[in-house]
Amino acid sequence: MNSMKLRKNAGYRFFDDFNCYKITGENCEEILEYYLSKSVEFADEMTVNFHFALNSNAEIISEVILYKLEDEFLFFSNNHFSQIIKEAHGLQIEELDNLNILQIEGISSPNIISQIESEEDLETLEFKDVISTEFAGTKIYLSRFGFTGEFGYQIILPKYKNKEIIDNVFSDISTIQIDNYTHSLFEVGHPLKKLYSSNEYNLCELGYLWNIDFTKDNFVGREKLLEQLEYSQNHIIGFKSDNIVKVDEDVFFDGISVGTVILVYEDFDNKIYRGLLMLKESFAHSNINFSLENNSIIKTLSSPYTIPESWKKDEF
Repeated sequence: MNSMKLRKNAGYRFFDDFNCYKITGENCEEILEYYLSKSVEFADEMTVNFHFALNSNAEIISEVILYKLEDEFLFFSNNHFSQIIKEAHGLQIEELDNLNILQIEGISSPNIISQIESEEDLETLEFKDVISTEFAGTKIYLSRFGFTGEFGYQIILPKYKNKEIIDNVFSDISTIQIDNYTHSLFEVGHPLKKLYSSNEYNLCELGYLWNIDFTKDNFVGREKLLEQLEYSQNHIIGFKSDNIVKVDEDVFFDGISVGTVILVYEDFDNKIYRGLLMLKESFAHSNINFSLENNSIIKTLSSPYTIPESWKKDEF
């Protein structure tokens, strides 16, 4: 895997696995506050945020991208989450199957996105801010938002405009391959579906509590999360190794088994292996050498495991 093509230039992708829904009404904000992992009530209008939707066992049932607009909410999630809130409260939730999200990420994305005409200076749009503008005579929403640690933007547009915007704005960059995209997410500690979907590890062990707002008095899964905080004894941490590493290998410290390998990526360009370990919490610290059963050495890392190119730019 290699994320440098995205990081040193830019790429785009559509969120094909998410559906778009519109929700309005007097109590819709209160309902979303209860079902989503971060504050909705105190978020500014015309902003976007990334949430978890949890069940009562604090398991992720869907990732949710929520747009808080001036007079309505748009959210992108899987169908399962929309059905839960619709059935629980009898809300009028409209599926907007004509809309999708186009995501662009990478260090050159501000220059590329500036090709869209707008009264706003798109290159200096604040993180999470949303504006309404037009592309080829069609209303779109554009936000400064992304997941890889690089400069990123999202565009909500009708699906029939997909080809036109790619041909006219993004023709100099290519689609982000899903394997390289998930590798980029791993590098900055973003939640990975392949890890949380099995429910083998809880969110505390996976280190995903940064996406939970515990200042909220009540939300689905809160009590279970508090239990996990008290009783979890393992924690995730990154590693690198010059030798071949495989998932499910035992990890040793001074001859004692202290954890296991749960994710591996091979970096072909640098000829190293990187990934994630699940260790006993007292051992889950960076810059420590551990060994595998074949006596090869792996070294733990602090996050992020790759410094995004955009962080090196002084002008943003």
